[in-house]
Amino acid sequence: MPDWQLETYIACLSIHNPEEDKRGRLSMWRSYGDTALVINNTPMITVTDLLKVYSTPVLYMSVEGLTKYLSEITDAILDNREYLEGLGQETLKYYIHHMLLRLAVAIKHPGFKEEKEWRLYYRPNDGISPCMTEKTVVLSGVPQNIFKLRLANEPGNGLHGADMSSLLDRIIIGPTEFPYVKYKAFVSELEGLGVEDADEKVVVSNIPLRSGVKCK
Repeated sequence: MPDWQLETYIACLSIHNPEEDKRGRLSMWRSYGDTALVINNTPMITVTDLLKVYSTPVLYMSVEGLTKYLSEITDAILDNREYLEGLGQETLKYYIHHMLLRLAVAIKHPGFKEEKEWRLYYRPNDGISPCMTEKTVVLSGVPQNIFKLRLANEPGNGLHGADMSSLLDRIIIGPTEFPYVKYKAFVSELEGLGVEDADEKVVVSNIPLRSGVKCK
């Protein structure tokens, strides 16, 4: 399925637990970055086809686990054959197609399970989103097209609670040599965007920074 591989655009998020509000997650600081944006999940859990952007939890599965999962689905189809036959062939093809697409988007090696990842995915070949803007950028020296989701509250377009004030819960600054400098910079940016109580939305992680060790 080259179209699935080349024309599916994905954004990756991680479930944030309340006990991580003041420190973040050390494994994520080490692996991915030095600043975490904690957002509210309203845009991800709203049920709508208008936006054309969909969310799914990552399924951490081995080959054996995937085989078992597909076997269970097959058994469920056989158990409900009479009902499913009543839906018609085209409807069944549609549902199976999207089930397999979701699996292709969501499956990840079980060794990454602690990331607690969710993925947002967008397929412009299946439908154009009114809230997406296509742009050509250069990332790591490679020219490529990306899609940007407008940060706005536009229920008529299927976009709920994605304006900056509603979306952002907090910013956690990871272990760093310059916590105050970063804190002030983020507060200033949020104030410029009209976010209320910006100084309370920026938190410096209380995980100590090891001397001579820089988080990537």
